[in-house]
Amino acid sequence: MRARMNIGPIKPGKKDETIAFFKDTLGPAVSRVQANVGSLSMIDHTEGNGIAISFWPSEADLTGNPPGSFIDVSIVDQVLGPRVSSGYDVDVRGDMSKSGSATHARTNRRQIQPGKMDEAISEYQDSVIPAVSSRKGFVGGLLLSDRDNNTTLAISLWGSEADMLANQPLGPDALSVGSTVRTECEVTYVDLD
Repeated sequence: MRARMNIGPIKPGKKDETIAFFKDTLGPAVSRVQANVGSLSMIDHTEGNGIAISFWPSEADLTGNPPGSFIDVSIVDQVLGPRVSSGYDVDVRGDMSKSGSATHARTNRRQIQPGKMDEAISEYQDSVIPAVSSRKGFVGGLLLSDRDNNTTLAISLWGSEADMLANQPLGPDALSVGSTVRTECEVTYVDLD
């Protein structure tokens, strides 16, 4: 499975419009695309970014359905500044049966040591997801990877902001290089069942 993440700064005074756009327009439009297998939109209040992630069964489906094919991109330009698009493999997709109740998400971006990506993915699947799954308010988790850049993006979904904040991420690991970049976001749209 593949994922496309678009991230861009919310234009000044456009936060409420961005939230409404993600919730009422973008999320439903992505979900209606026949090949699409899910989407997640978030607002990172700390950095002031809008984040939209769409999920596709294959690279052909991802590239065959660019955002302009299902949404008027000029509407996006009204609420977000220049966007950066990244492609990822979806390596771990935890139980998403409760993901529809997510109100908040934490992302953890890590640089992985060269040659250690498979080990990092196994660690997340075998250790992190089981450990976090038992925490109050956890409603789903994903691990995305970009092997070309040796990076992972872990996304944990939470039923409330209080639950997210009460459950701090697991400590540092021996597979990362440098520090983990974390964001805490408000979920505006989720369709990951």
